[in-house]
Amino acid sequence: MSMSVRSRHAATNGFTLVELLVVIAIIGILIALLLPAVQAAREAARRSQCTNNLKQLVLAAHNFHDVHKRFPTGTKDPMWMDGYRRADTGGILNVVDIYSFRVSLLPFVEQQALYNMITGYLQQAAASNPYEWKTDDGEANIPLAWNANRMYDGKANPFVTQIPGYVCPSDIDSARGAASTVLGRTNYVGNRGDIQLYDTWHENRGFFAPGDKLPLDIGAVRDGTSNTIFLSEVGTGRADGTDIGLRSAIVTDVLVDPLAEVPAACLARRGPNNTVVGSTSSSKGTRWGDSRNWYGIFNTILPPNSPSCGSERNALISASSYHPGGVNVAMADGSVTFISDTIDAGDPTKFSGEGMPGFTVGSPQRYTGPSTYGVWGALGTRAGGEAAALP
Repeated sequence: MSMSVRSRHAATNGFTLVELLVVIAIIGILIALLLPAVQAAREAARRSQCTNNLKQLVLAAHNFHDVHKRFPTGTKDPMWMDGYRRADTGGILNVVDIYSFRVSLLPFVEQQALYNMITGYLQQAAASNPYEWKTDDGEANIPLAWNANRMYDGKANPFVTQIPGYVCPSDIDSARGAASTVLGRTNYVGNRGDIQLYDTWHENRGFFAPGDKLPLDIGAVRDGTSNTIFLSEVGTGRADGTDIGLRSAIVTDVLVDPLAEVPAACLARRGPNNTVVGSTSSSKGTRWGDSRNWYGIFNTILPPNSPSCGSERNALISASSYHPGGVNVAMADGSVTFISDTIDAGDPTKFSGEGMPGFTVGSPQRYTGPSTYGVWGALGTRAGGEAAALP
């Protein structure tokens, strides 16, 4: 009798197969409900870090301005061009003309040791007579922003250093360059304005023009620092070089000449499933030390997360990110805001400045007045005269 009671008691305490399946189904549903919330929370944290990185870079630029009475320039910064001269001829040092604003800002983003390493090599190269910037076997006397070659003394090129504040954790490719043979990456680039320009052309309606022609101070921001974008994000190219991603690839077979094609030609290269169509480069954002268009700037022409197109020094670079729906931008006053992909960006079938004062065919860079490209273009101009309100 007691055996039978115990058996019945054990049976009543067990689970049937149906009950077990129901419990598993409920757990699966709960996980399915919770995962998006967890992922959203993680992305919110990553986006917050990106926002902070941008803010710190603008504050660093203002600290730079306090010291140098100007902002860092896009390329040919006087601190590199004039600060270190060859002992034998008095000419400029090789390769320093393409050092980016991110190199100039190193002392202001807690990277003084890295800055000292770079300037130490420059001082030694400047003092050498005869002057050499690169050895016969490919090692460098001057840190190369475009090549990961080791230095003449066997040490790693300083530009392979991956700087945490220069990358956004939402972009998984931005952290894949951390190796002694790969140049450090960046997701943060400077506003070149609403005209696509060759990197050495001094005309500029945004910031980050060549420093030998157009260094800018705070007084040049006549539209107001709260109405003018200083920096934005870009997605970095894939480390394996096979990029066709909309946010990170650069289409190389259109817009090789900004005077010959309107932005709509680049916009038409948007492919299915966030891809681009055509020959591409994976170099976008892959060199924090390099100022050239693929690595240093973006344009307020096509809306955020549009295609980017052109050659290394002459490209239309669109702001982009892996945050859903838009990009973070840092204004010149240090505030950071989120710009939607759907922001008004005017008419991409027109050349920059078409119909505006000063525009002539073949010379769009000389125009003045409001931007051709809507609110987005207006936010990219420092002195366009627009009364653009943030969306």
